[in-house]
Amino acid sequence: MSQKQVPRLLWLLILLPWTLSSVHGQHELEPTVPGGLVLLEQLRGAGSIELIDPLDGVSSRSRSFPWEGQWVGLVAVPAESVPGDYRIVVNYDDSIEGDGFRLNVEQREFRLERIRLDHKLTELRDSEDPQKREESLEIQQIYAGFNQDSGYAMPNFQWPIETEQIDYARVSAHYGDRRVYIYSDGREIRSFHSGIDLAVRGGTPVVAPAAGRVVMAQDRIISGQTLVIEHLPGLYSVYFHLRKLLVRQGAEVERGQQLGLVGMTGLATGPHLHWEVRVNSIPVDPGILTEGDFPDKINAAAGVGN
Repeated sequence: MSQKQVPRLLWLLILLPWTLSSVHGQHELEPTVPGGLVLLEQLRGAGSIELIDPLDGVSSRSRSFPWEGQWVGLVAVPAESVPGDYRIVVNYDDSIEGDGFRLNVEQREFRLERIRLDHKLTELRDSEDPQKREESLEIQQIYAGFNQDSGYAMPNFQWPIETEQIDYARVSAHYGDRRVYIYSDGREIRSFHSGIDLAVRGGTPVVAPAAGRVVMAQDRIISGQTLVIEHLPGLYSVYFHLRKLLVRQGAEVERGQQLGLVGMTGLATGPHLHWEVRVNSIPVDPGILTEGDFPDKINAAAGVGN
C-alpha cells in the first residue's frame, strides 16, 4: 500500500465507522414522512442513534433510554427530509456491534402561507435585540436536553384544548407550512412553521396533552407567555402566545391538567395557541401523536434484542 493510500483509508475509518461490519442485521421499518417520529423498541442497551440521510449524512441524532423494563429510542424525521431510503444506526456504549434499520421516507406536500406584518410586528421580528438572542439560546438548550430519568408517560397525546372547547377551534396553520413574512417595508423573509396553530377564543383553557414536568414558564419577546413540558428523555411539548400561565417551572402535571389560557402575546396577529413537539431539538408534527395509541402513531420496530 502506498503512503498516499494510508491517509485516505484512515480518513474513511474515521468518517464511516458504521460501514465496517459493525451493524447487526437490517430491520425494515414502516414508511414515514417528513415530520414523522420513529419508535425503536427492545434495543440492547444504552447507545447513540443516528438517522442517516441518503444525500447529506446524519440528519438527526438521539439516544436510547430505559422504559418499562426495556431500552427504547425515539428518532425524529426532519421536515426538510427528501424522499428516499434512510438508515437508522444504533451504536451501543458497551459493544462494538450495533443495530441497523431501513426506513423509507415518502413525499409530503406542505402549504405555502403569506403573512403580512404591520410596522410594530415588523420591528419586533426584525430588531437586533440581545435579549431575543439570549431567549433563543435558552430555549434551544432546553430542547437539546436529554434527561434519562424523565420518563413520565409514553404519550398518547390529546389535543391541548379542553374537550368542550375543541369544536370551536380550527387549525389556522399546519406543521411544515412554508411561510413568507411580508414586512411593512415590502421585504419578504421565508421560514418554516415548526408546529400547529389552533385559532380559538382568547381565554380558552390550554391543557397538558400528557403527563410531564414544566421546564420553562416565562414571558418571552417573540413567543410571549411560554410553556415547555418535558414528557420523556428528549421529548418536549411547547406552548406559545398564552394570555396567562397557570403552572410554574418545576411543576409536575397530569394529562388534561390546565396549563394556561389562550392569548396573543409576543409575535401574534390574533388569539391562538402555537403548539410544538420537539424530539432531540427537532420539531415533529404534533398531529402524529394525537391519532390512536402512541406506539401505533409512530413507526415501531420491535424485537431488536431477540
